[in-house]
Amino acid sequence: LSVHALGVLLVVSLVAAGCVGDAGGEIVEVTGDTGQCFESNTRWSGDTPPGSGLGGSVLEREFVCPQRTMSDERLSGRIEGSFRCEYTMEDGAAVATCTELATITNDGGSWVKDGSDGSLTLTVVGGALSEAVSQGVETGTGDYEGLQFRYETGGTDYPWEITGVLEPVG
Repeated sequence: LSVHALGVLLVVSLVAAGCVGDAGGEIVEVTGDTGQCFESNTRWSGDTPPGSGLGGSVLEREFVCPQRTMSDERLSGRIEGSFRCEYTMEDGAAVATCTELATITNDGGSWVKDGSDGSLTLTVVGGALSEAVSQGVETGTGDYEGLQFRYETGGTDYPWEITGVLEPVG
């Protein structure tokens, strides 16, 4: 290659690398956890499923997690949200299908989960939570406009672990 062609190739390569490294264009695998969460305004309604140890069949609750810590700082921050769950008995366990709304806020903007794209399932055995599993999509605002975080969280260990992919809105 000529020196001129080599120079053009180098410039094109650097521009392409810059595009891939741009926050709006890359796909990043992310891990972290919810941190300690606090619940409030718990409301039970409906008939209690027999043997569940619950206060009713419908649970509504608000929560705050002051510091979600993630491997990509853009996704770290304070979580504020609420959920509504409907419990039924399945093989001796009370299993809830829930709708969850949440906003994660930090200095760059926020991540919004509007409840339309995802799921939250809670399993209660003998009146105690034994598993929580959530998956969904959080949409970025502010500096994170045009990005989304597809995630899974929960399990049996607390604070809940989070894994997912930060990517451009598709």
